[in-house]
Amino acid sequence: MVYRARGETSVTTESFLVANRNVGLYLGVVTTAACWIQAPALLASGSFAFTSGYHFLVFWIPNVLALIIPAFLLPKMQERLPKGFTLPEFMGASFGGSVRSVAFVLQFLSLIGIVAFTLTGISQWLEPLVTVPASTIAIVLVSCSSLWVLTFGIKSALVTDTIKILFIGIGLALVFSLWWTQSPLPQNEVHAWNKVDPWSVIWLTGIPLAIALVGGPFTNPDLGERIFALAKSPTTLQKSYLGAAALFGIATLGFGSLGFLAYYVIPEKFTGFPAFALMKQFASYEVQLLISVGIAIILMAALGSYIASAGDLIAIEVYRRASSRTSDASIVLASRVSMMIPLIAGTFLATLPGVSVPKLLESLAVVRGGMIIPVLIAVLRPQSVAGAPIAIGMACALLGGVGITYSSFVITEPYMVQNARPLGALFALLCPLVFWVAYRRKK
Repeated sequence: MVYRARGETSVTTESFLVANRNVGLYLGVVTTAACWIQAPALLASGSFAFTSGYHFLVFWIPNVLALIIPAFLLPKMQERLPKGFTLPEFMGASFGGSVRSVAFVLQFLSLIGIVAFTLTGISQWLEPLVTVPASTIAIVLVSCSSLWVLTFGIKSALVTDTIKILFIGIGLALVFSLWWTQSPLPQNEVHAWNKVDPWSVIWLTGIPLAIALVGGPFTNPDLGERIFALAKSPTTLQKSYLGAAALFGIATLGFGSLGFLAYYVIPEKFTGFPAFALMKQFASYEVQLLISVGIAIILMAALGSYIASAGDLIAIEVYRRASSRTSDASIVLASRVSMMIPLIAGTFLATLPGVSVPKLLESLAVVRGGMIIPVLIAVLRPQSVAGAPIAIGMACALLGGVGITYSSFVITEPYMVQNARPLGALFALLCPLVFWVAYRRKK
């Protein structure tokens, strides 16, 4: 498909990467919500709820805030860079080329991490059901998504985003019907809310998770790409994010409720997702297979969005910056070719032994944390600092955050073993702020 499209002239850079900047409000809400609502997140919401209500709250609240906060920041990016394509491009316009390069590295790493996170989560669901190795599932799903998106870029992703939201709606209807058939619930259990320390949940789980989630819209290339596609009217972007926050809140409340339901209606202990345990107990194998196909379609839609944004990111941040050939045909071809790079890396990471969803979330907290403060400064105070302190702060945030988060492999002192994750995430968040304050004081 790449070979046959190499001489294509009808597809332009604007249409392939940002859908001619003409995405309206309805599709804007759908595609923004689809970019944020991932299949593993829906399944994980039930796991958090099953652990305790506090765990569910530290998962649900930052997820919703992660869409509400950018709704009031990202329109300023769109206004200041109306013909932009990527978030690193905006950072470069604010602080210079060095910050743009570091922002590209963070977005690229985030893209690899989120692909691996998605494939790892879905493999945990499908592998026991279809008895196919996780590596095979990952390769098949990535291949199907790639063939779809290579043709029309972001326009293909917009179609799959709509399909994805439709299947999520069907899933919510199934959740409601399950609650309907199981009510009233047995009253023979005391819920887990009473069995955990909320402050330890906030510190050990909530802090890393909140930083990973709030930093998502600033580092996920698919959401970054949508900023410049949702330009049909001045308020389209803001309303799209607020509408997506409402959709996400409803979807995760619905799927998360499966964790509370499983706590009451499944007597024996189980491992894995509560949704999977409920499905095995109450659904026939044929129904299980149909539900799994639906989840696989949701996953492929997510991968399609990642593929489109990967092409956008690499074509603009690497090819166009390094090459003198900037025609529409050459940029679109570069986008198609480069789409596969982070997907191959993410698929390889997901198939490594020992890789798990919690470990990937820890890594995402470090990668995304270093982007939050620089983006806030770029939007609110772009003239307050030179580029070098921001670039150094972002680089130090990544390296130092990784070092602290995974220090438990080297330092066996109990305090570090227990607190490495929140300390690493906080270091990644605050390091650029320290460099900014130091520069301001020196100046």
